[in-house]
Amino acid sequence: MSQAHRDILSQAEYYSQHSGDQLALRFFDAAEAAYRFLLRHPSIGKPCRIRRHREQGVREFGITGFPRHLVFYRAIPEGIEIIRVVHASRDLETLLEESL
Repeated sequence: MSQAHRDILSQAEYYSQHSGDQLALRFFDAAEAAYRFLLRHPSIGKPCRIRRHREQGVREFGITGFPRHLVFYRAIPEGIEIIRVVHASRDLETLLEESL
């Protein structure tokens, strides 16, 4: 299981416990919609704010309805590689270091 998949499950579990299953399901749906959109438009995300990762082609994109949740990804020949899905208030540099 990828780290990004674990990120999604962890956030959905948090929403389920603190705000109910409906919000957790809405988060899943919004993340899936973001992935589909990024597959069609891989260059739409802004370059990663962390310089070293920006140089590696990593981009970031907010999830509609959950704008503080960021999808970190990069375009690859087969489509996109989702690296992490994290809340913007977290230590993004450390999280990305662990994933790349």
